[in-house]
Amino acid sequence: MHRLLALLLVPACSWALVDKPPGYDTGVRPLPCTTSLASPIADTVLAAGMFAAAAAVVMASRSPDTNGQPTGANFGVILVIPAVLAGIPYTFSAIYGYTQTHRCRRMNHQKPPPPPPHWQPGAPGTSA
Repeated sequence: MHRLLALLLVPACSWALVDKPPGYDTGVRPLPCTTSLASPIADTVLAAGMFAAAAAVVMASRSPDTNGQPTGANFGVILVIPAVLAGIPYTFSAIYGYTQTHRCRRMNHQKPPPPPPHWQPGAPGTSA
């Protein structure tokens, strides 16, 4: 239970836990980057939960009470705004996590580039 609460209080775990691949191909395989989708999936689940909670509050505030009056439409808006705002960082973190893990997987499945040719005196195309 404490871990779940800690997870909810630390938004955007993909930004913190996903290691992006290097900007250039080092020729070493596997690259030191994150291939696991655990962090982006966790961010997606938490974002969906926040947006679902916001939708549930809107639906509950629009349903009539026993007198036919809406049950706290103004109060519902007060709860919806924080739920939506809380879901936004999770959404962008999930996008970042999916993008970086995809790049890492793609680079790890490619063949490494050939080593650069070594310069030799008198080699064709050189002036020495």
